[in-house]
Amino acid sequence: MSVPELQRLQQGDPAAWNHAFDLLWPEAFHVARRRLARMSPEDAEDVAVEALGDAAGMVGRVAGFEELRALVRVLAHRRAVDLVRSREALMRREPSGEPTSARPDAEAADDRPEPWEQADAVDVARWLSEAVQRLRPLERALLAGHYVEGRTHAELAALHGLSRATLGVRLARILAKLRHHLSSQPGLLQEVQLRHFQP
Repeated sequence: MSVPELQRLQQGDPAAWNHAFDLLWPEAFHVARRRLARMSPEDAEDVAVEALGDAAGMVGRVAGFEELRALVRVLAHRRAVDLVRSREALMRREPSGEPTSARPDAEAADDRPEPWEQADAVDVARWLSEAVQRLRPLERALLAGHYVEGRTHAELAALHGLSRATLGVRLARILAKLRHHLSSQPGLLQEVQLRHFQP
């Protein structure tokens, strides 16, 4: 499928952005829905829209559409994490409105972002994009089919003419290869593991 020209996106061309939205919305929504599934799945659409808006404001800093795609996923994840943290903070409050962590006997929860979460989202997207581009086309298709499109192993196996056992082995090898590529960026590897590979 063709992708819009980055230069047209950077110039704010409405037709290019409509095309980009069609391509990026499902990915932003999938990331948000996956992260919010246990706490507030009904907020996934709002989080995805906010992530797309954030990405539109950063489009001048990316080098290509694949980097923009990765950026949208990073931003959707971060917005979802922020929402989960704020909901968890509200749930920890006592009926009086006083946070439970204010009590001397309560263990204070640490809501500060991890160092890998503080990394610039564009840098994280660039690292991710570079790592994924090192994979072969079939490897990228299998990875995207399972983790981006949310296809089951049975669906992916049928789509690519593989047995389910072979597909499982291939996905495991692809993830190992991706982890190896990312090993020079330990913080990024942690983000990828937390964001994409959790059940």
